[in-house]
Amino acid sequence: MKSKMSFFNKGIQKQNIKQHGWISVIYLVGLLFALPLQMLLIASDKQREYHKPVENLFSFGFPVQIIFIVGVPILAGIILFRYLQMKPAVDMIHSLPIRRGSLFANHMISGLVMLLLPLLITALTAMMVVNSTPLFDYLSAVDIWSWLGVVSVMTVFLFSFSVFVGMMTGMSVAQGILTFILLVLPPALFFLVTENLSMFLYGFSQRYYSSEMITSWSPIMWLAELEYKELAAREVIIYLVLAVLVIFIGWALYRFRSVETASQAITFPALRPIFKYGVAFCTMLVSASYFQIYDSTGWLIFGYVAGSLIGYTVAEIILQKTWRIRGRAWLGYGVFAVFIVFIGIIIKTDIAGYETRVPAVDQIEGVYFGPDTYALTQDSETKAEFVNKQAYVEKVRALHEEIVAEQPETIQNVRYPYQFNEIAIAYELENGSRLVREYRLPHESTINDNKLASVLESEPYKKMMYELDALTKPVDKIVFTPHAPIPKSLTITDEEEIKEIKSILQYEIASLKMEEMKSHRADWGQIILETDDIEMERKEYREGPSIPWHKSFQELEKWLKDKNYLDQARVVPDEIAHIEVRYVSKTNGRVDFPDQVFWEDMGKSVKFEDTKIIEKALNHYQEFGEGEYYVKFVTNNRAEFYGILPVNNIPEEIIDKLE
Repeated sequence: MKSKMSFFNKGIQKQNIKQHGWISVIYLVGLLFALPLQMLLIASDKQREYHKPVENLFSFGFPVQIIFIVGVPILAGIILFRYLQMKPAVDMIHSLPIRRGSLFANHMISGLVMLLLPLLITALTAMMVVNSTPLFDYLSAVDIWSWLGVVSVMTVFLFSFSVFVGMMTGMSVAQGILTFILLVLPPALFFLVTENLSMFLYGFSQRYYSSEMITSWSPIMWLAELEYKELAAREVIIYLVLAVLVIFIGWALYRFRSVETASQAITFPALRPIFKYGVAFCTMLVSASYFQIYDSTGWLIFGYVAGSLIGYTVAEIILQKTWRIRGRAWLGYGVFAVFIVFIGIIIKTDIAGYETRVPAVDQIEGVYFGPDTYALTQDSETKAEFVNKQAYVEKVRALHEEIVAEQPETIQNVRYPYQFNEIAIAYELENGSRLVREYRLPHESTINDNKLASVLESEPYKKMMYELDALTKPVDKIVFTPHAPIPKSLTITDEEEIKEIKSILQYEIASLKMEEMKSHRADWGQIILETDDIEMERKEYREGPSIPWHKSFQELEKWLKDKNYLDQARVVPDEIAHIEVRYVSKTNGRVDFPDQVFWEDMGKSVKFEDTKIIEKALNHYQEFGEGEYYVKFVTNNRAEFYGILPVNNIPEEIIDKLE
């Protein structure tokens, strides 16, 4: 006799396919439109040679693919287990002579079949399209099966995760919202925590710890990057393991879930405090991150209090399903507030010594000193080079000790890049760990200039900042591009001249002083080193390192002038029709950018066409900073660019006319 308790129930399967089969149809139609149809449209397009080359199948109709790959599995998890959220339905289903474990397994099997079958059909259709036209010869069967494998794993994970969330809530709307929130919560929460830590821990690098690598913590964010990133087998395997784990946990929760919890926001009492305080904590961090832009301790505290109160209140309303929150509920907020204040005191007082920690010389294997922490992250194309030269290590360490002792400025009290020098310091320690700090030092700080100059003017730092290694390697051409909206450039291809320029640049960079490296004075332009490469039977130049053409490079300017190249390489006074100078007193309000003065018609204005005055302005203007004399350059072709004239380098003719 057939057992009523059999694991696989044909009746449930037929009912699910009959009632919810439309989910499979929608998934199939959406994927066919996003992938094979897009491929056919490209193949039939007469202008197809202008389409960008694709890396994998995710490049076809990618936005539509993502919408269906993410949306349909989550929707399926909501629809197939919707009976759990309705009291009459859940009572009726659970009155059947079928064990809960069997019910769960049969609904999961139905969902997976309805979701995975469209993927297989789409992959086979895509393979037929690839085999039907030589346009897609670069796509192999491996590419198609890789797409199928990745999307299948993510479909299984998203479906099972939606079901898992559904076990913890008694409302379908809440299930959908919570699923999306939890899928992006890990990187978002990590970002918010590091953002708030950067407000209180001097030297904490939020950017280093919140680099793009954390996007892999969210399946939605990870999927969104597959259009231009290589498929990582390790991450696919991790999501497959997580899918299996989530299915097992969902099965366990289903067995112990009470039928009376239908229509309740959170079904398990033990999870309600986690939900309540989690919402309060997240809204508190978001609110604080918003109010910290006003550079006011008062507003920051207001942000913490207001955000936590709003989050806690909303969570209580959802849990109690009433606007009337009882007095006892506020005791929980009081405990939460005390705990947050306690954590804040621990962080602010720096009990662990995070802010003052500088490793001993004998613990340091190598040191990195640069303008930011990007080169230290996994996302950087150019990896940071850690220098182990004893003299350089000691210089960086001495500067670091000076910074932590003085702490000249808190990281949130600077607004614009021209107000500070941003530096990153990282040590690779003998125990294999890495210590990273990031600072924003105001230009008018109390940091010893000699200690800062000893690092900035050292050979390892210049080698990293100016890519000096490129000047010792073969170069096929050197291109000078002016820093102005003028359509011209100078290209040097003569081997002997390239050799001379490389030698001059090595001398100029070695002679650079800290004042010029920190200066806001606009550069003449960029010097690009290019090498050629033979590809597809034709020569292609590949753009190499770009070196800023500082106005202190006098030897380089003399060489260009002697060769009659100077007029081709940079903007010259004859190319400027006139300049307009405006005087704006600091009492008239803050000026964020030089062009603001001219767009808003601020201050008194005078125009000059004298080439000598124009030349002086070109030599000394700054692109950003603080000042009172603002200049607009108008080229002969009516293009414009803007700057600031420093007070100590303004031609007397300008001052006389503005007074």
